Amino acid sequence: MKNHKNSCMVQLVEMRSAQAKFYRKHRKELVKEMVENDLGKEPHKIDYFLISKLQESP
Repeated sequence: MKNHKNSCMVQLVEMRSAQAKFYRKHRKELVKEMVENDLGKEPHKIDYFLISKLQESP
């Protein structure tokens, strides 16, 4: 991907890779917190929660 000509695409791939790594590393605690907060199964609520947690991380 590093030789890709579209810099936006490269940034997107890097961002998605960082997201996946964060979610894998913190999976148990994220799920536990979602259950404790009674988040439910609505995709938009789950997405908002996960994105917020990712942005809070250092």
